[in-house]
Amino acid sequence: MKPGRRSGPGRARRAPGAVAAMAARRAALALLLGLSLCACDSLAPRYERPQFEDWRERPFAHDPGAAAGALASAGAQEQLAAAPGPAAQGGAAAQGGAGAVPAGQSAARLDLARWWTRLGDPELEALVAEAFARNPDALALAERVEAARAEAAVARGGRWPTIGLDLNATRSRVELDNGNAYASITSPGASISWQADLFGELRSAARAATARFAASERQQRALLHSLAAEVVRARADLSTLERRLRLARQVLASRSQTEETVARRFEAGVPGVAAVDVFLARENRLAAEAALPALERARDERALALERLLGRPAGSGPAAPELAELPPPPAPAAGLPAALLDGRPDLQAAELNAIAANHQVGVALARLYPDLTLSGQASRGINAAGGAFQIEGWVAAATAGLSTTLFSGGALRAASKAEQARARQALQEYSALVLNAFVEVESALIAERRLAEQLERVTAQAAAARAAETAARGRYERGLESLLVLLDTQRRRAQAEDLAAGLTGEAWSARIDLILAVGGEWLPPAASDEPQAQP
Repeated sequence: MKPGRRSGPGRARRAPGAVAAMAARRAALALLLGLSLCACDSLAPRYERPQFEDWRERPFAHDPGAAAGALASAGAQEQLAAAPGPAAQGGAAAQGGAGAVPAGQSAARLDLARWWTRLGDPELEALVAEAFARNPDALALAERVEAARAEAAVARGGRWPTIGLDLNATRSRVELDNGNAYASITSPGASISWQADLFGELRSAARAATARFAASERQQRALLHSLAAEVVRARADLSTLERRLRLARQVLASRSQTEETVARRFEAGVPGVAAVDVFLARENRLAAEAALPALERARDERALALERLLGRPAGSGPAAPELAELPPPPAPAAGLPAALLDGRPDLQAAELNAIAANHQVGVALARLYPDLTLSGQASRGINAAGGAFQIEGWVAAATAGLSTTLFSGGALRAASKAEQARARQALQEYSALVLNAFVEVESALIAERRLAEQLERVTAQAAAARAAETAARGRYERGLESLLVLLDTQRRRAQAEDLAAGLTGEAWSARIDLILAVGGEWLPPAASDEPQAQP
């Protein structure tokens, strides 16, 4: 006989049926544990990023340096070509852990942070900061990001066990021959439940929610940069309108001087000066005066639009803020690589939404297969009767449930097909946005080049018109030229200078369009964080 083993009447013998039941329970538990350990990661298909024929490695067709075939910085080009975009880094989120967030956050990628601080205007930074802090649209989107963050946390929490505590108390009265007796029963207990997620439904749902949260962050960045662009655009428009107003007042002063000269010559009886000349000079001056209210109205309306962007009540500030005139926009670098589009937050958001839709396919496919839920409960009772306490033993139970849908009229398979169609739709929408981004960049580059050419010619035209006016005025005062020639040169000068001022504003607008189209500044960013709306 082995030591430590008891035999004989003092040792309870188990019935054969109890031994078989225990063995069956152990086998079932081992099977369920093996199933949970062998559960697949996810049924979601592998995400494939659309290919655009190596577009990231080439410059844009209308790039300033495309004709010469020179790049601004070969080192920067190599870094950009090697930098992973949202999908390249999104492989972890598409196939890996739920906490991975795909985004082109490589240090090699040229970022778009705070590009407005490098436009040569010190007042822009304060205006943009105020817009970020007070603009209702920016603040609302910041709250939407927080909601998406919480939803992602909820989805990730579904993968963990649920643990609960409960406490039940009962007070009862029992009538006896010698009186009433009272008894109290208190039953503390605990429970735990966990879904084994055999086919990755919860994992896919968590990854989809995480991708949607990351997409909401990129959408917030896109809105903030669009908001900054609108502030810069309004600032440039105000500067342009102020310049046009200043030129219009100079024209008015010049024409008023001409009117005085003509009137003086007419009153002096200079030969060749008639009353019609006086009326023509007056009409010329009145036309210059009539142009002022339209420019002032446009300036005041643009100032109100800027106040709206800054989150100020309309009319809370001056009609038109006294801002310094903007310097000419800096020229874009030659050799802008198409890889800059990886930095556009709206394209990143679209790709992240496509990745989220891809994970939703895994959720729908997992619902076609069984679910395994493991749960356990434990409780004990504490009885109090007649001043005596009795603590009962623990009562514990463990449950394993395997459930599946045998028939649903094809609803589950139809739902999986719908999710697959939505995933393909999201991918095509992302592809369309990328192609549209190319059009936006090329259009902005064309506008840059043509506006620069036009502005150069109009600037020369304005200089020639000023010289012609000066010569015509001198000849008229000496009696060598007619008044009509002088008035014509004045009109030509006014038109050329106003057109040059307007083209300068259009050049700023085209520069802002180019900055947004390529996803931000093409120069290495200053040491600063991404813009964030203040809560």
